[in-house]
Amino acid sequence: MKRPLRKPQPLRLTLLHRLLLKLRPLQRLRLSMRLPPRLLLKLRLLRLRLLMHLLPRPQKLRPLQKHRLPRLLPSSRTFGVIMTNTHAISPLWVGWRESFLEMLIATRGASFATLSSYRSDLDDFFSFAAHQKLAMETLSHHAITEYLASLTQRGMAASTLARRRSALSQWFKFLINEKIRTDNPVLLTSSPRRTRHLPNVLSKAEVAALVQLAHADGSAEGVRLCALMELIYASGMRVSELVTLTMAHIQRNPKKRSEIAPYFMVRGKGSKDRIVPLHASALAALERYLSLREQFIPSHRDSHWLFPSSGKTGHLTRQRFGQMLKQLCLDANIDPARCSPHTLRHSFATHLLEGGADLRVIQELLGHVDIGTTQIYTHVANTRLQKTVAKHHPLARKKR
Repeated sequence: MKRPLRKPQPLRLTLLHRLLLKLRPLQRLRLSMRLPPRLLLKLRLLRLRLLMHLLPRPQKLRPLQKHRLPRLLPSSRTFGVIMTNTHAISPLWVGWRESFLEMLIATRGASFATLSSYRSDLDDFFSFAAHQKLAMETLSHHAITEYLASLTQRGMAASTLARRRSALSQWFKFLINEKIRTDNPVLLTSSPRRTRHLPNVLSKAEVAALVQLAHADGSAEGVRLCALMELIYASGMRVSELVTLTMAHIQRNPKKRSEIAPYFMVRGKGSKDRIVPLHASALAALERYLSLREQFIPSHRDSHWLFPSSGKTGHLTRQRFGQMLKQLCLDANIDPARCSPHTLRHSFATHLLEGGADLRVIQELLGHVDIGTTQIYTHVANTRLQKTVAKHHPLARKKR
């Protein structure tokens, strides 16, 4: 007979929890070498569960289940050992890597996607170091240069190389803080030159055609797609921010409780909150979708997501929204290669800038930390202005 499943109990800060939080990563590693692998796995899952509960969230947190934790532990059944081709990565490196990821969660509020990127980048570097029989405590900047050169030979772009180099720099900073190394070898390497491409932008007429086509579909899926299109183009949200909206993000107007407040409080990268205003058309599309939202909730379940789904995540994924947008572009006779959820974000910023919006306001709406990131849209607007002058100016049209 199978045992009945126990309901998850609320997390309580016991003496063990406080001990796990106060232990330094290196001390935990030394302690772990004397513990059985199964007990060590339980302790690390408990620590991750505790860290995730301490992170600030926009809605009330429920006790996390084991399957909801980020997959930070190695997939090998032999704990702490990862096989890469014929070379085994040191279990010591695996322990350091896990502590590094825990640090990102606790200090920066790193998302699951960020943790996954850091993990894959570090695992690839560990594979190179194990193949070259290098020691993480003593390897020099020459090894970093050789690794970046090997990435170039594998056909990776300069942007990928820059990201890998940045991840390694953060990794060696962590090792310095843990007294494992005394220097950062990445600082002695040169950063790859990145060619910054202008973002793909749809014209105002093309965006209007997409939104109008979404409004024409009266089915439940069409109403949902219409709400997604209106919200992402009206606010400039990232697609990950859009699909992870919850019902707690919807605020009611204090003057008229029957109306939705014309803004969202969105949590973006680095767990930074910003206010996202919404116009009347987006609010109307949202109200229309909320009346049909229950049709997307799986039976016998209760979902707090604004766009629920029957998938593992519980909400509509960004990949699925991308597929829906590609199909909408095909129906509107627009090249789907030019269109993605992030293209709508670029179009939002570019159209605001062309309409005379201040660059600082656009930076605040997009959630950019650096104004230099937002300045890329000025180049897009300038390029369009140059094309307009070349097309309509009488002297520019004269044949030489």
